Amino acid sequence: MYPIFIGRNLSYISIAYQELGQWDAASSAVAASIEILRSGKAEVEAIVLAQALNSQGSILLARGKAEEALETWKRAESLYREAADETGVLGSRINQARALQSLGFYRRAEGQLLSAAAQMDDMPDSIVKVSGLRSLSIALQVVGKIKASQEILTKSWQVAQGIGATAEVSRTLLSLGNAAVYLQETDRALEYFQRAEQAAMNPEDRRLAELNQLRVYVKLKQWQEASTIVRKLQSQLFSLPPSRMAIENIVYFAESLLYMERQGQQIDWSATNRLLAAAVRLRCAHATRSAQTIKDGRAEAQALAKWGQLYAQNGQSSEAIDLTQQSLNIAQNLQAADLVAIAAGQLGREQVKLGRLID
Repeated sequence: MYPIFIGRNLSYISIAYQELGQWDAASSAVAASIEILRSGKAEVEAIVLAQALNSQGSILLARGKAEEALETWKRAESLYREAADETGVLGSRINQARALQSLGFYRRAEGQLLSAAAQMDDMPDSIVKVSGLRSLSIALQVVGKIKASQEILTKSWQVAQGIGATAEVSRTLLSLGNAAVYLQETDRALEYFQRAEQAAMNPEDRRLAELNQLRVYVKLKQWQEASTIVRKLQSQLFSLPPSRMAIENIVYFAESLLYMERQGQQIDWSATNRLLAAAVRLRCAHATRSAQTIKDGRAEAQALAKWGQLYAQNGQSSEAIDLTQQSLNIAQNLQAADLVAIAAGQLGREQVKLGRLID
């Protein structure tokens, strides 16, 4: 029993580190937990190992390893089935849908979530139910079913409030805000994002709420409020540890700054360029932290394209072409048609400016 006790506690410690956004510590704790539970020194209950694998899958997804997360959650599902834990099975399948969404398989994710939703109707309120409903709503948003997504999110929010799951309340409010943005309900979206920030239980959720508030303030042309958030976020983004989420946060931030600049607002180009350079460096650092290359080429291609766009907007075509070409090369290697189209179009426009192509 002693190894099981240690393994379970390490798994709980990992979850605590995840809530704090300390991914290295979380990863180390859950890896130690799984090693102990698999050591063979004691008869390990399937459910205990499944819980540890479930936690490991969350870390892998947060760090950009969606394929590994998917396989980890499949193993967790098998163990939950062995333990006859139907709630655990359902949670693992919902998590697999999250990984499928991250990999771009939205239709597959939607199908899996719709199947899970039928089971959720009859199950008691829980965090698994909250997370499952929210994941289903995100899948519906991606395929354009915004109203249906909003209805499911409202239900997820009500369940989260009812069971006192504060962190889940914050994340569901973020999704409600995104649905409101799609429906052009900007005032309501801003309210959701502000409430999400207040309810956030970790720095990452709080930062995401702030990034979304910035997006709305920019849309509403409320420049003073936007500038206040820009100053707050710049200092935060410079200090982020390597992860795909860090890169995406920086690119997301840069998109708002680009829009502000187009609307005649003064932007600190040097700070913005340093941030995007940091995003590319983060990707490289992230990829070398492990013996296996982390598959976050999409994030690098996006960061390079956005960096090139900044230079283009600032009239620095040569630098823009160099960065955009790098983005295009990566996108072509990934066979990512959407990213190829963005980079190729941007590259063509800059070539025309320099007279290298006939417009």
